Amino acid sequence: MRIGSMVRTGVVLAAVIAGTAAGTVTAGATTEAGWQPTFLPMPRGHANATGFLAGADGKGGYAGHFSIDGTSKVVTWQNGIPTVRGVPAGYDFATVADQNYAGTVVGDALTDDGHVGGFTLDANGFHELPVPEGYTGVSAVAIANNGLVLGWLYHADPARSATIIYPPTQGEPTILPPTRRGEFPADIDSGGEVLFNSDEGAFVWSSNGIEEIVTPPGHSTPHVNAIQNSQVVGTAAALSEPGSHGFLWRAGPTREPEQLAGSGSATGHSGTNVIIGSRYSAEPYGAPAVWTGGEPASGLLLPRGFTKGLATAVTRDNVVAGIVTKGPLDEGGKPVIWQRPA
Repeated sequence: MRIGSMVRTGVVLAAVIAGTAAGTVTAGATTEAGWQPTFLPMPRGHANATGFLAGADGKGGYAGHFSIDGTSKVVTWQNGIPTVRGVPAGYDFATVADQNYAGTVVGDALTDDGHVGGFTLDANGFHELPVPEGYTGVSAVAIANNGLVLGWLYHADPARSATIIYPPTQGEPTILPPTRRGEFPADIDSGGEVLFNSDEGAFVWSSNGIEEIVTPPGHSTPHVNAIQNSQVVGTAAALSEPGSHGFLWRAGPTREPEQLAGSGSATGHSGTNVIIGSRYSAEPYGAPAVWTGGEPASGLLLPRGFTKGLATAVTRDNVVAGIVTKGPLDEGGKPVIWQRPA
């Protein structure tokens, strides 16, 4: 459902591009066949704000972080109406990492002096994730559809930083000490499976043990991005040509990689049969694309005047969320959703 660390940033997003008026606006794409874009309206008074749309709940709800009043603030949408949710008390700016199908948002709140606190956000407001004794802070990574929250605990000794899983309701979290060099969690499934990247290879952790992610032939170690219904998607650099390709690893005893036709990356999975990512390109950030049921890539059309796009989330009702921009993608853009034409 999520794109992972590509949209998680601790800096204020300052890129400004042409805005739209209040109300959901059709994005004015060409009549070329493909998934059609629609802008999400920005809050009143902030039509030119840019940032990252990072979450979608599959019921018309979206969440992201955007440059509002000189800082990065959380913005949510419900039924086309945007709301500035702001920043948790005591912090200077905030970023969104993920949103589940219940509409709960997770992200990070940061202070100007570098302290990081993870949070959840629901209809009742912000809730700071508790930090176990001995750790200095926590970063929220992802939230599963059943409410499991995945985080990364910071320690004064970086070698003792660890993964943490918070239960959906009040209760003791589970701490997973690192087992590999450079280990960092990427995503969590409702069954409690945690997806990891590390310097020694990608893997899935569960209560049954560790399951390795097979490196595709002709590629370097993959960087995995999302897990839904035990299906993993990720990206691996090609060894015989510039750029990279996207892959799917289905649930099963071997998890053999399946290359997505025409892909440069695979960054999110709907949990049904839709995968998002980008088309193959020798340069970073190929054009945004979607794969449905093993079919070749379909383009995610860009609105007129926009030159780049990034797909960041996909829901079980097959709506893709992301951003479009005229400038660098890592500086953010305008929030857009794509839907397949009837």
